[in-house]
Amino acid sequence: MRKGNSRWAVVSQFAAAAGAAAALWFLATWATPDLLRWMLSA
Repeated sequence: MRKGNSRWAVVSQFAAAAGAAAALWFLATWATPDLLRWMLSA
């Protein structure tokens, strides 16, 4: 197991998972109520 590649692979995967989780949390907490309100008011 080489240090460089495996470490960056884990880091990139963790960053991608964290980014996806943050985006989902952001959408679920902030965008969804506004989107629902906008769609219901349309």
